[in-house]
Amino acid sequence: MRRLFLIFLLMVSACSHMASTSHSDLEIPLGSTFDVNGRYLLGMGDRLEVNVVGRTDLSGVYTISPSGVINHPAASIKAIGLSLSTLKMFLEAKLGKYVKSPKVSLNIVDFVSLKYSIDGEVRNPGIYPVFRQSLSLAEAIAQAGGMSPYSKKKIYLTRMSDERSEIYEFNYEQLIMDARNPIYVERGDFIFIK
Repeated sequence: MRRLFLIFLLMVSACSHMASTSHSDLEIPLGSTFDVNGRYLLGMGDRLEVNVVGRTDLSGVYTISPSGVINHPAASIKAIGLSLSTLKMFLEAKLGKYVKSPKVSLNIVDFVSLKYSIDGEVRNPGIYPVFRQSLSLAEAIAQAGGMSPYSKKKIYLTRMSDERSEIYEFNYEQLIMDARNPIYVERGDFIFIK
């Protein structure tokens, strides 16, 4: 745990932005989990069920590879960062070479990439799933068993956005008091409780 805290301190010192005002005054950028319309964006390891109407040979369950690709018999398609509707459109276009007017349905079987990490003064540090789009920071802390009795109730949220990491500092009481403006957890967020 001491090593993780030291790594965290190094991240803080290297960070280009540190915010410690009331979180309702902050513009916390979206991460890579949802687009501006709230649609889930696919991530590495997510498993998709592809159904091509009338073509069981082109239907099946596919996993997004570490390189961000699904390897479908019709084509390998870069799927990471796409919404289901966009992937469906690309897949139908590729299938159009082999099937007349293909009809495709996609379902997410497993949200493998949708996880966040929490460490520090919580009862159960670890890696947890973001089990719904609106998982708040307070709920994420509760999912990890809540803060330990030794906590100073300081929360540090590290989020990747536009290829750089930003760290935001919150006071737990502030977070709870301003429940009308929750901070939502996204894929890859790192939460550290001091």
